[in-house]
Amino acid sequence: MQQLLIPTDFSENAWNALKYGLELFKKTECTIHLLHVNSIPPYSGAGTSVQAAGENFKDILLKESKISLQELLVRIEKLPANDRHTFVPIALYDYFVDTVKRESETKKIDLIIMGTKGASGLKRATIGSNTGDVIVKVKCPLLAVPEDAAFSPPGEIAFVTDFHIGYDPKVLDTLINMAVLHNSIIRVLYISKKGEELCDEQVKNKDFLDD
Repeated sequence: MQQLLIPTDFSENAWNALKYGLELFKKTECTIHLLHVNSIPPYSGAGTSVQAAGENFKDILLKESKISLQELLVRIEKLPANDRHTFVPIALYDYFVDTVKRESETKKIDLIIMGTKGASGLKRATIGSNTGDVIVKVKCPLLAVPEDAAFSPPGEIAFVTDFHIGYDPKVLDTLINMAVLHNSIIRVLYISKKGEELCDEQVKNKDFLDD
């Protein structure tokens, strides 16, 4: 059974990423963890009264999040029924990336699915700040779904590499499983400079991918 983690902020972009994931794995038995994180503000209150107010604020946020998650489940129920999918709503109050990392480890997540809207600044304009942070800091395969992307079965998948990275077999298994589901072709793409030859490390990693 696949364990999927889909963070949501209840935006249409997050909804689109969720629908994309459901279509991608519609033939697979999955437990889908729907995670909403109420991020801790970058400051802490001082004093008992402020702390008490903060705790009350946390309770209010979590209550609202749980309601929104139930509304999301109702929206999901309006999609074509799929008895292969089980949904687990999760509402937490914590730092976003830390939470995603912890949940992916404790629940043995096979794949994280996130939308890419929400970029701040040119550097992250293609993926968004939260998605970019998760890619960098969380050791779990992640599928980034571009804003307004419409699902179509992946006929061909491009695996772009410079052969300098030795890949974790779990990451490759996730990719292979996705390809098998849709009879997709995986094409490993390496682009070299003119006259450049592979070093010993690159040859080793290339042979690993061939295997």
